[in-house]
Amino acid sequence: SLAISCSFPIKTSKRKIILPAQIKAFDEYGNIWFPFKNYFSPFYESIVLIGEWRKGKVAWEKGGKVTIDPNISCRLCEPAVAELEDGRLLMICRGDNGAFPDKPGYKWVSISDDGGYNWTKPQPLTFDDGTKLFSPSSCSHLFRSWRTGKLYWIANVLKQNPVGNRPRYPLIIAEIDEDKLAVKRKSMLVIDDRMPGEPELVQLSNFRCYQDRATGDLVMIMARYGECKDDWRRSPLYLYRVHLD
Repeated sequence: SLAISCSFPIKTSKRKIILPAQIKAFDEYGNIWFPFKNYFSPFYESIVLIGEWRKGKVAWEKGGKVTIDPNISCRLCEPAVAELEDGRLLMICRGDNGAFPDKPGYKWVSISDDGGYNWTKPQPLTFDDGTKLFSPSSCSHLFRSWRTGKLYWIANVLKQNPVGNRPRYPLIIAEIDEDKLAVKRKSMLVIDDRMPGEPELVQLSNFRCYQDRATGDLVMIMARYGECKDDWRRSPLYLYRVHLD
């Protein structure tokens, strides 16, 4: 399956369309690979689809895959992609420590200098001071503000090690240091967090967003699944607006 719930396509300076995607890995017998018998998820690898207009239609190619040792991360999926100022592509992948919660739960960084056809070995995403950045197995988003020119990242960032998908709060936005390929710790802003009295399973994830063409503000839409104690699936859509400067 190439489809992911949080795919934000981009157009590069070379007029290519980059569509983040993921694929399931297969074992030696051609079956979908489940590295851990008691864990629900198969092993995913991240890729991008590369599109270009040719003769009135989009022609697609598959880029190289980004993979990892399953004993380090249960899967590598839901990639977020952005073009750096120097033209390289930055990918931040969702990791997962759900099968071994004693190990750290990270997001993983990979770089392509050829437009998405080949990618570097993934490394843990860190803060710009070199310290660890813990994040649950959840989606994230990269975007460059047309108003400020800065590269931003939206994600769940924790003070402690996660356990698989949880907890999915708080939800933050932060600047990316494009030289260090790291998150600027002092730039972090909490968009939303679990409120007092809310269930521990509330999740602030699977959002959609865009930049307001008039103001440059980030406009985000998100359901706060799990906020209702009677039925975790019930949540209205909330509208968030973040002023970027």
